[in-house]
Amino acid sequence: MSSDNNKLSKNLENEFNGLIKSMNEFISENPFKRIFESLDDLLREPLFIQQIPIRTFETDKEYVINAELPGVKREQISLEFFEHYVTISLNNSEIIEESNDKQQTYQKMHTFQQASRTVHVPYKIPEQNVTATFRDGLLDIRIPRQQRKRISIQE
Repeated sequence: MSSDNNKLSKNLENEFNGLIKSMNEFISENPFKRIFESLDDLLREPLFIQQIPIRTFETDKEYVINAELPGVKREQISLEFFEHYVTISLNNSEIIEESNDKQQTYQKMHTFQQASRTVHVPYKIPEQNVTATFRDGLLDIRIPRQQRKRISIQE
């Protein structure tokens, strides 16, 4: 019985090895090889920020939003605010062209990547005096605090 198990085990092992060999040959074929190489290149490249990391805090005079955006350029950032919300948007559009005279190939790839994050501010954002700076991968948004009004209680 053990010799039958050994034969079965050997046959399964040979079939598995044959399957792996066939898959490797299939992948190494020219049209598919380039596709898989492109996927490998894509996965090696750092991906555009999907979730924008932020830190918020308040001082006596302002509400501050810091966003860490390493590798992002100033022109890729868009800021909008409306009432109690600030939206940080990142857009990256890139056209990559490659040609290889030896292999007589030409490749043109257009990529577009986008991410955004909306932050709630605890008071209505005043239209004037909101400032934003971007330096060394750190976006700093400063919103002046509005003075709260006290209401006197009548008898």
